[in-house]
Amino acid sequence: MFAEQGLPIIDGASMKITHQGEVYTLSEGIYSDPTNTKVYNIGTSFICSESYEEDFSILVRDENGWIASATTQILKPILIDTLETVLTPDSPYKA
Repeated sequence: MFAEQGLPIIDGASMKITHQGEVYTLSEGIYSDPTNTKVYNIGTSFICSESYEEDFSILVRDENGWIASATTQILKPILIDTLETVLTPDSPYKA
C-alpha cells in the first residue's frame, strides 16, 4: 500500500465499508481494474450499489486498537458538452 509521506503502512488492519446497511469487508490481496488499468492491494470482490444520495463509511482498525473512520458521498456524474483547449503564446504545444 502506498502511504502519504510520514504515515505508516499498516499491514493486517481490518477494513470495512458500510453503505445502505450493508457491510463490505476489504481484504489485502491483488485487485485489478482493467477498465482504468489500475492495480490495488486492498479490495473486495463485491461491488457496492450505486448511490449518490446516501453515505459511504469506512472503518479501519489495526492490531493495536488504533481506529480511523470517515464518511463520504459519491458525487453525481456531470455532462461535459464542450472541451476547449486554449494555448498560451509560450506553450510548447503548437497547433
